[in-house]
Order: sequence, then C-alpha cells, then structure tokens
Amino acid sequence: MQLKLHDFDFSVPAELIAKHPLKNRDGCRLLVVRRTTKASCGERLVPTRDEESRTTGLQNKPVFEHRQFSDVLEHLQPGDVLVLNDAKVNKSRFFATRPTGGKVEVLLHGKGRDNTWEAIISHSARIKEGEFLALNGNGSGPPPRVGEGLGERSGFRILSKQNNRAIVEIVGANGVRPISDIFEKYGTIPIPPYLERPAEKEDEEDYQTVFAKTPGASAAPSAGLHFTPELLDKIKSKGVEITYLSLLVGPGTFEPIRGDDITQHKMDKEYFEISEETCAKINAAKKSGKKVWAVGTTVVKALETAARSNDVTNFPPRLGEGLRKRSLSGDSDLFIHPPFDFKIVDGLITNFHWPRSTLILLVVAFAGKDQILSAYNEAIDRRYRFFSYGDAMLIY
Repeated sequence: MQLKLHDFDFSVPAELIAKHPLKNRDGCRLLVVRRTTKASCGERLVPTRDEESRTTGLQNKPVFEHRQFSDVLEHLQPGDVLVLNDAKVNKSRFFATRPTGGKVEVLLHGKGRDNTWEAIISHSARIKEGEFLALNGNGSGPPPRVGEGLGERSGFRILSKQNNRAIVEIVGANGVRPISDIFEKYGTIPIPPYLERPAEKEDEEDYQTVFAKTPGASAAPSAGLHFTPELLDKIKSKGVEITYLSLLVGPGTFEPIRGDDITQHKMDKEYFEISEETCAKINAAKKSGKKVWAVGTTVVKALETAARSNDVTNFPPRLGEGLRKRSLSGDSDLFIHPPFDFKIVDGLITNFHWPRSTLILLVVAFAGKDQILSAYNEAIDRRYRFFSYGDAMLIY
C-alpha cells in the first residue's frame, strides 16, 4: 500500500520545541533506536537489550534506550566511519526596504555568476523586476552605481522573480569592500522560522557546528550541533574514522510537501562535495563489514546520491555498496522516502523532525514507519526537546 502524507502526521506540544540550545552541546538527551526491520527489505534484526533499555511490549516491538548524547561513543566501534557535514551557515538573512517604504526579508542561497544570488523574499507579491531593495536608508532614489562601494545605498536589485523566489544582484560592493562585507555588516544568521524569534548574537555560534568549514549553507546540519571537540577526540581515540563531506543546506529543507501523494514532491537541488579521502574510508569500512554512520539527513542525502550516480565502484552490483575512489561533487535533488534501498548508510544520528516533512520521511525510510512513530511518541511522553536546537536520535 502506498503511503500518503497524512500517514506521517503527529502533534508536537509547543512547549517541547527548543527555542535555544543547551549550554553544553553534548549534554542533550539521546534516544537510541535499534531497528527491528530494515525498512528497505523487511529483514528481521534482533535488538540487543540494555539495562537502561525500555521495551514497549513484545519481542518484535521497538527497543529504546534513553541516554545522553555523549554516550554516542558507546555505540561506535573501532573501524566504523563517522561522516559529518562541514557546511558553514552564511549570515544570509537580510532586512531591506522597498522604494515604497515597505519592509521585506531577503534570504540569499545559491550563488550565481558575478554578484547574483538566488533569493527567497517575504511579502513579495508586489515587488517588480528591476526594483531596488535598500539595506540601509530607504529604497527611494536610484541604486548605487557599480564600483560605488558600501555606502548609504547598498542593497539588492531584482533581476527576475517568480512568486517569492527571485534572482537578485548585490549592489554596493567593489573590489575594495567585497561582498563578504555586506554579509557581515547587514546579514543575520537564518535560524529556523519556527523559532518565532529574531536571531541573537549567541546564534552566530550556537547555530554552527564546531567543525563548520565550507560556507554557503542556509541552514545548519543540526545533528552535527551536538558534537564537541572533546567528544570528537574521544571517538577518534576509540579507533573510529572521522571524515567529512559538504552539502550546502538550502531553504528547501523547510519547504512543505503540498498534496497527500508524497511521490509528487520535488526537492530543491543542493550542492555537495565528497573528497577522495572520504570515499576511500567509506569503501574500506564497507569492505570490512564495519558501519558507516551518517550524522544528519544531509549526509545521508549526499552519500546515497553519490551511490546512485555513475560514480559507483567496481564492487559486485548486487551489493550496491561503496563509492568510486575519487572526489565526487554535484547537485542533489534526491527525495528519500519509503520504500528506499540504502546502499551506504548503516547508522543514523539525527534530530527530531517536523511531522509531514521530507526529513521525517527519510528517517521512516531508514527504520520503518511504525518504529519511528513509536519512537516519536516515546520522545513526546518523555518530554524530549524537538527540532534544530533539540535532542537527538541514534538509529541502527
């Protein structure tokens, strides 16, 4: 039976939505879920009991462990590979003024040629092509000339527009005062809209992983927010291989699915890069029977996209495991939903996600609908904190 969007509907009490992170990144709670079935093929897995485990009934029912995030170390074994997304969140949310005096919010994401960017603009129904949105002062009068530099007339010129999406040109920057100055001076960290609060100075650090390196993301790879340098050192000391890829999370991560038929949803493209070193570590783990752990849905998307490209290794096709031993890059619009055959990922560390979202569908594809919805009910009953600044799950 084909699953419909309403099958993934549930209610999260408002008081469980984390508006700020905990002081200690790895001090959050961790719900450990051992899969009783592989969602892609129905193979029965026998979960290992733990003194802190809670069974929800019969042998075939889910087994949950309630732990602290730093306990993730206990579930990783020597030779396993832990893959993290090193994307860095840009200060890419701007507040601008129209020539009429109206206020708009501009979120920049995919960079084009020269000074052009893709943008999502709030309250944009009446905005026209050619219009100038000022970042300081008001929007009346002519925009600055090319090469004029940062001044009273920095802003965005609308080159094209469809609904709330636009291609804009950044004006008011030159070789002396680069575009990065505009981001730094006027931009704010694009925290998720459901937080229903303005970004604060603390978000510039809190909404960034400690290993963030590759700029260009519009949202943080939130599962990575829980790791500290000390925890990563402990994981490495245990003999676990830690490696990185980049997937630049776009605003489409918050794009709702419209319509009950999930197969009709189209994902925005997001750019990813996987280094030759990361490919080699993953291949070695798969070949030796060790686990590949994905930290976050963005890592899952990048790895499973790469596995489905023309860049698959010479491993036996029936295994479907491994990546070509060279760097990989490209745009991914892979929509992972049930049923799905995971070729690379063996374990997943992820936050709790919104109902009816593409992210909850990915998690359900990995562990099965009944088990994940049971886990979410368990988390709500136990008062876990939800979403980007909330608690985490470990699934394998």
